[in-house]
Amino acid sequence: MGHISLHTIKELVKNEIVTRLTLDPKSEASFCNACAKAKPTCKPVLKEQTSPLTPNLGDKVDSDVWGLATLHSYDGKDYFVSFTDNYS
Repeated sequence: MGHISLHTIKELVKNEIVTRLTLDPKSEASFCNACAKAKPTCKPVLKEQTSPLTPNLGDKVDSDVWGLATLHSYDGKDYFVSFTDNYS
Protein backbone atom coordinates (compact mmCIF):
# COMPACT_ATOMS: atom_id res chain seq x y z
CA MET A 1 0.00 0.00 0.00
CA GLY A 2 3.01 2.32 0.12
CA HIS A 3 4.59 4.48 2.77
CA ILE A 4 4.42 8.05 3.98
CA SER A 5 6.69 10.75 2.59
CA LEU A 6 10.00 11.76 4.15
CA HIS A 7 8.54 15.23 4.81
CA THR A 8 5.69 13.66 6.82
CA ILE A 9 8.09 11.48 8.80
CA LYS A 10 10.23 14.52 9.66
CA GLU A 11 7.12 16.42 10.81
CA LEU A 12 6.00 13.52 12.99
CA VAL A 13 9.42 13.35 14.67
CA LYS A 14 9.71 17.15 14.99
CA ASN A 15 6.27 17.39 16.65
CA GLU A 16 7.13 14.40 18.89
CA ILE A 17 4.21 12.38 17.59
CA VAL A 18 6.72 9.62 16.80
CA THR A 19 9.36 9.16 19.49
CA ARG A 20 12.58 7.15 19.85
CA LEU A 21 13.37 7.67 16.17
CA THR A 22 16.48 9.57 15.13
CA LEU A 23 16.58 11.20 11.71
CA ASP A 24 19.24 13.17 9.91
CA PRO A 25 17.52 16.54 9.33
CA LYS A 26 19.55 16.98 6.12
CA SER A 27 18.42 13.65 4.65
CA GLU A 28 16.64 13.75 1.31
CA ALA A 29 14.04 11.44 -0.16
CA SER A 30 15.17 8.87 -2.67
CA PHE A 31 13.21 7.47 -5.58
CA CYS A 32 11.08 4.47 -4.57
CA ASN A 33 10.82 2.07 -7.51
CA ALA A 34 8.14 -0.06 -5.79
CA CYS A 35 5.94 2.99 -5.22
CA ALA A 36 6.29 4.10 -8.82
CA LYS A 37 5.20 0.67 -10.08
CA ALA A 38 2.35 0.26 -7.58
CA LYS A 39 0.92 3.77 -7.72
CA PRO A 40 -2.66 3.56 -8.94
CA THR A 41 -4.02 5.90 -11.54
CA CYS A 42 -7.49 7.30 -11.90
CA LYS A 43 -8.88 8.31 -15.26
CA PRO A 44 -11.97 10.50 -15.61
CA VAL A 45 -15.19 8.69 -16.36
CA LEU A 46 -16.88 10.03 -19.48
CA LYS A 47 -20.66 10.35 -19.64
CA GLU A 48 -20.87 8.79 -23.11
CA GLN A 49 -18.99 6.03 -24.94
CA THR A 50 -16.40 7.66 -27.23
CA SER A 51 -14.39 4.66 -28.42
CA PRO A 52 -15.65 1.60 -30.30
CA LEU A 53 -16.98 -1.28 -28.22
CA THR A 54 -14.67 -4.28 -27.85
CA PRO A 55 -15.37 -7.22 -30.19
CA ASN A 56 -15.48 -9.86 -27.43
CA LEU A 57 -17.06 -10.16 -24.01
CA GLY A 58 -14.37 -9.68 -21.36
CA ASP A 59 -11.82 -7.91 -23.58
CA LYS A 60 -12.07 -4.74 -21.49
CA VAL A 61 -13.76 -4.32 -18.12
CA ASP A 62 -13.99 -0.98 -16.33
CA SER A 63 -14.33 -0.91 -12.55
CA ASP A 64 -14.98 1.70 -9.92
CA VAL A 65 -15.05 1.73 -6.11
CA TRP A 66 -17.29 4.10 -4.18
CA GLY A 67 -17.14 4.69 -0.44
CA LEU A 68 -16.82 5.13 2.49
CA ALA A 69 -20.59 5.53 2.72
CA THR A 70 -22.03 7.67 5.50
CA LEU A 71 -24.85 5.13 5.85
CA HIS A 72 -24.37 1.36 5.85
CA SER A 73 -26.21 -0.88 3.40
CA TYR A 74 -28.92 -3.13 4.81
CA ASP A 75 -26.29 -5.81 5.50
CA GLY A 76 -23.67 -3.41 6.94
CA LYS A 77 -21.48 -2.71 3.90
CA ASP A 78 -19.64 0.63 3.50
CA TYR A 79 -18.31 0.40 -0.07
CA PHE A 80 -19.70 -0.31 -3.54
CA VAL A 81 -17.72 -1.71 -6.46
CA SER A 82 -19.00 -1.83 -10.04
CA PHE A 83 -17.73 -3.69 -13.10
CA THR A 84 -18.84 -2.75 -16.61
CA ASP A 85 -17.90 -4.84 -19.63
CA ASN A 86 -17.01 -2.69 -22.65
CA TYR A 87 -18.63 -5.22 -25.01
CA SER A 88 -22.19 -4.56 -23.87
